Amino acid sequence: MTPAFYTLRTAYSAQKRGVILHAVLQAIMKESYMDAFPGMVWKNLAVPNIFYHVEGRRFSDVLEEKEVFTVCYFFCGIDEETVAKFTDALKKRMDVPENQHYYRLEKVAQPVLKTLDDLRREYAFIPEKGEITLDLLMPLPFNSGKDTEKTEISKELFKKLLSGRMKRLFGDDLQGGIDTDAFEITTDLRRKTLCTHQKNGVYGQRIRGCIGKITLKGDFSSFRDLLILACELHLGPELTTSQGYFVPERGGEPSSADDDETVAEPYKKPLYITAMNSFLGVSGGTIEIYSDRELKNSYPMNRIGEVIVLEKAIFSTDFLTKCAERGIPVSISLGKSAEYGTFTKPEKNRYEVLKSHILKFSSLSEEEIVKISRDIAETKTRAFISIFKRRWEKGTARILKKLEAAADLFAKAETIDEIRGYEGISSRLIYEKIQNLILNEDFRFERRGRYEKDFMNTTLNFVYSKLYQRVVLTLNALGLNPYLGFLHSSNDRYESLACDIEELFRAPVFNAVINLINLQQLKASDFVETEKGIIIKQGAIRTILEVFEKEFQKINPKSGKTLEYELYNQCVLIKNWALGKCELSWFRWE
Repeated sequence: MTPAFYTLRTAYSAQKRGVILHAVLQAIMKESYMDAFPGMVWKNLAVPNIFYHVEGRRFSDVLEEKEVFTVCYFFCGIDEETVAKFTDALKKRMDVPENQHYYRLEKVAQPVLKTLDDLRREYAFIPEKGEITLDLLMPLPFNSGKDTEKTEISKELFKKLLSGRMKRLFGDDLQGGIDTDAFEITTDLRRKTLCTHQKNGVYGQRIRGCIGKITLKGDFSSFRDLLILACELHLGPELTTSQGYFVPERGGEPSSADDDETVAEPYKKPLYITAMNSFLGVSGGTIEIYSDRELKNSYPMNRIGEVIVLEKAIFSTDFLTKCAERGIPVSISLGKSAEYGTFTKPEKNRYEVLKSHILKFSSLSEEEIVKISRDIAETKTRAFISIFKRRWEKGTARILKKLEAAADLFAKAETIDEIRGYEGISSRLIYEKIQNLILNEDFRFERRGRYEKDFMNTTLNFVYSKLYQRVVLTLNALGLNPYLGFLHSSNDRYESLACDIEELFRAPVFNAVINLINLQQLKASDFVETEKGIIIKQGAIRTILEVFEKEFQKINPKSGKTLEYELYNQCVLIKNWALGKCELSWFRWE
């Protein structure tokens, strides 16, 4: 049986300054479970396989008052219904003012089912052979014989810590046969004591363990799956207080530019700034985001791959310097979608990526470009087919039959011009069907004169420009050339690759716009006519942006991924293709 577990991501805010109080977080988790299942016990061997970690935080980190941090809960061998009951109980418990003395629950995402295959993709940078370093953020308790102060971990002890934990979480089937002769282990650990809580100025329960780094060299193929599971589910025998939580690092020096960090690391993700007039600052190793002089969010810099600023924001040269020191590119929108820039440290690897992208694209034959363009055009059409299937009504079957036939035509195209011709056919069918989906007559564009007000087109132009902006800034942040398009010609003077990727995400964005209009969140009164044409009022722009961002944060129940993740992942995939790491493929929305 393939191991699987549920994760629940939550955001808390600290109500006072101080170290992270793990006893409090442990009590919140325990009491929420007891609320969900009255009469159940939480003691010794009866403790269910539920645990947590504070994402990207070391045991010694100090939280400032109002600082927001992420707590991830993990549920192994526990069914979806139990996870749902726990989630509801957690919300209810933390909604009580008396339970908000230390931490306040700010946000709870939908639980996500993760499988070993998901982790294999996320932790693709962990090799079967070579070197990997595990950086322990939380103390790892272990018994190394009579000497309880010992800080070295032998291969046999490491095997016990890893396989023993997975046995508890998933049973005997996942213990694995770890070949201790195939690798070497070195440790740089030191004993530390974790104070889990504080009362009346006095620290209470203390947990002793080791922090630091564990480096493995050699062949890990016999236990690579166990290792990547531990990246999420920790090391060691204890479930409580995040013990044994670590993040993996790439060990050693890269042998070539191609071996440098070309895979998006799971604990390094893009940070998109989408709120208007945000202030960005750095405190210690954390990026802080303020709005109206209030701290809204904070993110550990060691978990950020790129900062992508999509709206007007304020930041200092110190902010840029701190990001550059950590190798975090900052891509910035300057207002219009065609005006942007990226600030980054001029490292050799960035230029190598750009060079590889140009060489890879230049090596493609005309037939290969046509094939790639066919895939993009067909993928876009089938995404709209998916929308129409979900919004079924009288006449849908007729349109779907025509659209399916149009989608099949792309396979017959032998030139880019033919593909564009077939795309024109599918677009006409799509817009014919769209008319019936719009419930507000003011937004229908059927039989509208050339110079009449077109609220629908104005809205779509705005949201598609925001989509394009997100794509082009992401490509720039990753060091790619956004002008090397396939379906949209690389000979044109616009970012044709960004336009290609935009096509893949038009359908879900359009779907959000239809909901916006049909739910009366956007009305004709939200537009004003000027000498330059129809424009959207400022208040309505905020509403549209909120809906747009909500769509990008929505989790697809089939894939367990958000649109934000899929768009970024598509750009990373192109980067890896340019570096010869993978084949080219395209995101398909359902």
